[in-house]
Amino acid sequence: AGAGHAGVVKLLLEAGGPKLALLPNTRGMTALHMAAQSGHRAAAQELLTVAGTKALEAQDEDGYTAVHRAAMNGRSDLLQDLLATADLPTLLLPDKGGCTCLHVAARGGHERVARLLVEAGKQALLRAQDKEGNTCVHSAAFWGQWRVLDVLLMAVDDPRLLTLKDRAGLTAEEKSKAGAFGESFPTVTRMLAQKLLDLHSAKPN
Repeated sequence: AGAGHAGVVKLLLEAGGPKLALLPNTRGMTALHMAAQSGHRAAAQELLTVAGTKALEAQDEDGYTAVHRAAMNGRSDLLQDLLATADLPTLLLPDKGGCTCLHVAARGGHERVARLLVEAGKQALLRAQDKEGNTCVHSAAFWGQWRVLDVLLMAVDDPRLLTLKDRAGLTAEEKSKAGAFGESFPTVTRMLAQKLLDLHSAKPN
């Protein structure tokens, strides 16, 4: 599956069935994890056909689902296939650090992946917090991923989400200043301020 040999995957699944599809390797990764990570759509589809939602719910030793793996590697085309089967509870499954698939997409700067996940997960994914209290907005701000931040802000409908503090007491704006790419701080500040202004202006009197 990781090498993209869909025909071989199909033959093996015909012999081994769903149990084989869900069998983990030493890192807890199933065949779908590996196909999702590498972007092999045909192999992933064979696995989904046999194992369905159980394959999507499987988590490896890091707590990642196949959706996490696709998201962190920017596999947007394959992700679309997974989203056709994945339900919201599956999308909200956290890794060991409490991060959802949208957190890892935001951290990695995968703009199209983030857009697909926002469309699928709506406000629930936007509001989800990891173990340190970070939302995906915090993550995008910290890592200086302003293109992803733009996607996220377009979907935010509650100003409280933008002023929410993590467990260290930092807002998304403050995370940007303290983050790995501090030079993005002016851009992030401007984006957050404009979105807050837009949301407050849109409120009925």
